[in-house]
Amino acid sequence: MQRNSGYFDKKTLLTLYQSFSEALKASGEGVQIKGATVNILPVVLGEILPEFSQAQHNGDNFSLSSLRGRYVLIDFWASWCVPCREENPVVVRAYNKFKKRGLEIVGVSLDSKRENWLKAIKVDKLPWVHVSDLNGWDNEVSRMFGVRSIPDNILLDQQGKVLARSLRGRELEKKLSEIFR
Repeated sequence: MQRNSGYFDKKTLLTLYQSFSEALKASGEGVQIKGATVNILPVVLGEILPEFSQAQHNGDNFSLSSLRGRYVLIDFWASWCVPCREENPVVVRAYNKFKKRGLEIVGVSLDSKRENWLKAIKVDKLPWVHVSDLNGWDNEVSRMFGVRSIPDNILLDQQGKVLARSLRGRELEKKLSEIFR
């Protein structure tokens, strides 16, 4: 199935994937097949980012639409990513500075080991919403938005429109300062 997945359209492939046993879905091949069913959606400035949902670190389900009315920074990262971990203090500073003015952050982790993910959240003191399917680079949300390297992020306005992408360091602080004048 994995070898021939390129011969199926995404809808058919997803239907076939959904018929797999839980063990097969969780296997390396199952994860790759599921990844092939994800449509890569363009991230276009000024357009509303499509809805996504994923499990939070506490087990609850999270949906992006639950944050409508707030500015949202979707932060793609992983516990094993040194540049991500180096960027985390910048993101924490920005969050602490602007959270009372309407900023929310959603951390989308490309981790595959739950314990490493949770430990990094605690050690780096990341107090916002965290989601992951624990499929590493095959994370459905990161694949959906064409994330090819991390750290990466997408900044949304209160209606869910894309304001910016891949803001780091001073660029992130500058953009947020412009928004929250």
